Amino acid sequence: YIEAKGKLDLATRQKMVWFKDNNPHITIIFLFMNPDNRITKRSKTTYGAWADKEGFKWLDFRKDWINGYKELAREGIIKTGEEEIDLQQMEQFDRGLDS
Repeated sequence: YIEAKGKLDLATRQKMVWFKDNNPHITIIFLFMNPDNRITKRSKTTYGAWADKEGFKWLDFRKDWINGYKELAREGIIKTGEEEIDLQQMEQFDRGLDS
């Protein structure tokens, strides 16, 4: 799955890590508008560095991301077919963030 992001706030970062940990059979690839943006104004960590640290694949929208996606497919990182997502777990997690 590709997740296109311009802004990646703390709650979204936590949710994506949680989702990845609870659905290891699903590959999530971030398509960042600018992976060099910092996760917060005070942080030295960029979106790209955060994704690398957390084990996510990512692509840069400003560059030739379509060919990057195709390369991930050739490497077998991207799986085809329907993947089962536990939506009930995801909804429970979302409710926990809103409290």
